[in-house]
Amino acid sequence: MIEDVAPIDQLETCIEAKDAVGAAALLESFPATDRSRLIDRLDDDEQEQLMVLITPEQAAELLDEMTPAQAIDILDGIEPEQAADIVEEMDSDVAADMLGDLEEDEAAAILEVMEPEEAQEARELLAYDEDTAGGLMRAEFLAYSLSATVGDVTEDMRSNAETYTDYDVQYAYIVDDDEHPMGVLRLRDLLLSTPGTPVTKIMLREPLVVNHAMEQEEL
Repeated sequence: MIEDVAPIDQLETCIEAKDAVGAAALLESFPATDRSRLIDRLDDDEQEQLMVLITPEQAAELLDEMTPAQAIDILDGIEPEQAADIVEEMDSDVAADMLGDLEEDEAAAILEVMEPEEAQEARELLAYDEDTAGGLMRAEFLAYSLSATVGDVTEDMRSNAETYTDYDVQYAYIVDDDEHPMGVLRLRDLLLSTPGTPVTKIMLREPLVVNHAMEQEEL
């Protein structure tokens, strides 16, 4: 790219040329706040073209960095099939917030073409009031049985590393046969323990549990 060309002109050139690699590289060279300001200088058509030009994962990351109003305006102008691809790349709580801020018929159109499992997950989160524990929670987490060992957990994490990368994992949860939470496993304790150690020996017992209907102020 030409160094003395303004970033907005470079980005518009990439969009016009359908240069997805160039557009992504240019955006990646800026901090998140500057990326949002840069995209805000594009007109509506250019913003929508950009979001379908780059990968859904990149688009999801950009929308997550924007103000809710800015992100919703852009998502609103994208075809449902393309919007669905982007929403599926978001954390479940962010996706539910996005869909909840859209007009009901627009959200329904996106949900209709999402992967069934992703759509069901979003519908379940949308059923909760926004300012409750259910409305704030995310669906992605790691849970293991009381009989698991440190080796079982680390092997599962390695085997599913690509999937778990998007989970923002800091803890794993230990649950009984009915999936009731019995303990919390800190990754630090996991990494410092031998493979044969039962998770019950290193988990934090009796974790604080709240009802999904608890309001945010009480939380």
